[in-house]
Formats: sequence, C-alpha cells, structure tokens
Amino acid sequence: MTKKEAGIYEIRCRINNRVYIGQSRNLKDRISKHKRFLKDGVHENNALQNAWNKYGEENFTFIVLEHYDPTLSNIDDILNQKEKEYIKLYQCNQKQYGYNHTDGGQAFKMNEDVIRKGEQVSNVLTEQDVLDIREYIENDEHSPSELAIIYGVHIGTIHSIRRGVNWSYLTGGKRIGKEFNFNRGTDNSHAKLTDEDVKDIVMLLEMGVPMPEIAKQFNVIRDTIWDIRNGESWKHITGGKVNKKTIFPVGENTSSAKLTDEIVKSIVKKYKKGEKRSVLAKKYKIGISTLHALLAGGTWKHITGGVKVVREIQIGLSKENANLAVQMYKKGYTQRQIAKHLNVGNTTIHALLNGETWKEITGREKVIPPNRTVNGRRRGKQTSEEDALEIVRLFKEGWTGAAIAKRFDISLSHTYDIKHGKKCSQYTGIIYKKNV
Repeated sequence: MTKKEAGIYEIRCRINNRVYIGQSRNLKDRISKHKRFLKDGVHENNALQNAWNKYGEENFTFIVLEHYDPTLSNIDDILNQKEKEYIKLYQCNQKQYGYNHTDGGQAFKMNEDVIRKGEQVSNVLTEQDVLDIREYIENDEHSPSELAIIYGVHIGTIHSIRRGVNWSYLTGGKRIGKEFNFNRGTDNSHAKLTDEDVKDIVMLLEMGVPMPEIAKQFNVIRDTIWDIRNGESWKHITGGKVNKKTIFPVGENTSSAKLTDEIVKSIVKKYKKGEKRSVLAKKYKIGISTLHALLAGGTWKHITGGVKVVREIQIGLSKENANLAVQMYKKGYTQRQIAKHLNVGNTTIHALLNGETWKEITGREKVIPPNRTVNGRRRGKQTSEEDALEIVRLFKEGWTGAAIAKRFDISLSHTYDIKHGKKCSQYTGIIYKKNV
C-alpha cells in the first residue's frame, strides 16, 4: 500500500488457523499499530496477544481482504457491512474459530462467550437517545459518567455527543454543557514521563534516533514514543508532530575545517586579551578574511554564539593618546614618528589626523600642521645634497625604498622621487623622464 486506503483486513495464526477481522479508514496505519501493540505485549485483545506470545511473530499473517477509497461519502457503511460479512463467514466471533469479540460493524454487541465472562453489553444508540442525552447535559440533569452508565456506552461516546463530534447531522456540530479539563503531562497521575523526559525524547526524534531505542532508554512502550512523535500526546511540549531535522556538521566536524574547536577557543581568548589580528592569522596560518569572519561571529557560531567577539581590554589609541598624537603632529612630528612613539599602526594615526576617527577630538576635520604654506603643501625639511647622493647610492646597492625612507625619516614616495630625478636633480644629475 503506497497511499492511504480504507478496507477490511485479517490477522491469522498459522498454527491454529484462528482469525481476527478488522476494518479501518487507513489500513497501513491500523495494521502497523496492531503489530506494535503485539510486539510490545500490550494489545487490547487478550486472546490474540496470548496467541502471539505463545506461537511467535513468525506464525502470524496480516492480509488485506478488501480495498476502498477512504474519501467515499458512504465509506463507513461499506466498511461496517463488509466487516460483518467476513466475521459471519469465518465465524471468528466464536472462540474456536477466531479472536473477534463482537459481530462487527462497530455495533459493539458482544458475543455469548464474552457475556459469560461478566462483561457489560454496550448498546447502539438511537437518534432519540442522542437527543435525550444532549438535553440531559444541557439541563445539567445528569453528569457524563452517569449518562454513560444509563445508556451502557463509554464516557468518551457521551463527550463526543456533547461536543457535537458524533451524530453531527443531529447536533449540528454544536458544543453544549461544561468543558472538562483533564490533567495532562506530569499533572496526570498515570504519567510515566516528565516534561524534561519528553523534551529529551523530542530532541532524540529530531536527531533521527530509532523509536525502539528511545523507548528502551526511557522504559516505555514504543507506542508511547510513536504518539509523542505524531503529536497525539504531550502536545503542550511538542506543539504537534515532531519531524526529523537535517543536522549539518559544524566546526571541526566539517571536511574542509583547517581549525579545531580548541584552536578557535584559543584564538578567541587571545583576541579578547589584546592579540592583533595579523599576529593571530600568521601564528595559526589562516587568512585574515577567515579570521575576520570568525571574530565577527559569521563562522564557528557554536563557539562564538554567532555574535562579534569583543576585546576585554583597550586596543589602539586611548582618548589621552589621541590628543597627544594631534599635539605631536601640530608640533611637526611625522605620522610615522607618532605611530612609533605610541606603538600603533601608521593607518591608525592617518585615520585620526584625517578626522575619520576620534571625531570628538578632531571635530571631524583634517588636522593641519603649522608648517604648511598657503597653497596647502607642507614645507618639510629640505633634503641636503649629501642625503640625496646617499639615497641614490643606497638604491644602487640594492636597498629598498622602505628601508631608505626609514633611515632618513622621509616618505617612501620622496625617496623614489629622488631616485627618478623628480626631486633633487640639481644634486644627483638625474633627469626625470615622464612616461608617455
């Protein structure tokens, strides 16, 4: 059966050839429940359960006798009639031939063998009975339990009539009477599980742990787990059906991971204590972009919590040092000298003096040193003939522009301007040739 089908089925014992006949709007689900109840030893039909225990699962067959479309308007009438016919055909409501206790058709009239055991006979209600029951409830003349005894039916039948679920063509689906609050969850004295147990069960179901294994772990029958998974019980915790979740590997469990959880924890700890990003990237041999994503909470979220990692100590310029940097710059110190003195990067000083950071100090304006001319160009110290010739000589010996700039405390661009004759050509004799 690949789709939902209604029909008639039989359960047959190969050893004694006794049969149980049943009907269902969903054959697959009903037969599956029969098997689970029997395997767990809790089937409501004691005779069938005893035979299963005695002869074993391998000596029972489950066969579908009739198939029907469950959406038919008269499907209940069809199933009731067919169930009666098969029970009469196989005489399986007689002890020597079968395991049925009734004549079928949901009439609930028990056979003589059952009556002899002292069990109460349940009658089929008439339309007038249903109307009388609703009148009794509406006038508060009898309680549902009293009405169940008076009419020889289950109390659930009375509540279904009260709620308008059954006999809806008479009741119009209207609820009447008082609502009854039944204890649920741990408030139920019969509950074997606690709310915390059910939360753990839901987690295991979402992880895909087999239901028999969960049932064994919590010492309950499999049908209890089945009902929790289908949202038929403990709904105040599950909120409905529990579906298996696709759990993707994270962190070091991914195939492409270059770091481990312990290394990431170490990186986060050191960054909080003030370690520079460039130092961390070099030490752990990862790209600066990888480190940035980690510290921003974009990756390794199970460690960072998915939020940006914040340093525990002040890194970079303090307000006091920012003021000092501005004062030094106005006195004629170069940005490189200020950065070295304050032990920060050149870009930190550059951003400050351009009004990009510490705007409350710079007023969002670029800081202008006192030694600038009217046209905005700075009059730095003039490069002497001796220095210009020395710079050219060092370039010829293989020195880098950065090393020369650091030695003479000038900008990198100034050193290359001298090398190419753009500046100090009167000393070096180098003629600047502009690229065409």
